Amino acid sequence: MPCVLTVLEKAVISFMRQYAIILIFRKRWLKKGIGMNAMIMKRLCVAMVATGLVGCSSLANPPSGLTETQESLMTECRMLGMVAETADAANLSTYLAQRNMVQKIERRALQLRATHIVWLHGTPDSAAAKAYRCE
Repeated sequence: MPCVLTVLEKAVISFMRQYAIILIFRKRWLKKGIGMNAMIMKRLCVAMVATGLVGCSSLANPPSGLTETQESLMTECRMLGMVAETADAANLSTYLAQRNMVQKIERRALQLRATHIVWLHGTPDSAAAKAYRCE
């Protein structure tokens, strides 16, 4: 199940937005004659970068131990069951809702002691997969 953007791409986009906001406000303050201390500007940049990095580290994929495969290759394996999940509508970010949904499916497959997973469908709102155990 491919992700829309990788964590690194999201971090770069987030940093570029934060830096653009700093530059916009700096220009406005300078036009109004309000000087901005260079040390304050550096601290603000460091704080925004640190905040972005901490947020991105929480999005990292935990190792699942599952192998994604195709159903035609699972003839010698035992199907443990089907796992389905819906996205959390309360989540503000569609990207995070999808990631959480996929991670819930993978966790449930691991609870069944699956070694392989076959994705049946995946939409922004729901996903389903079959869990298999291969000896």
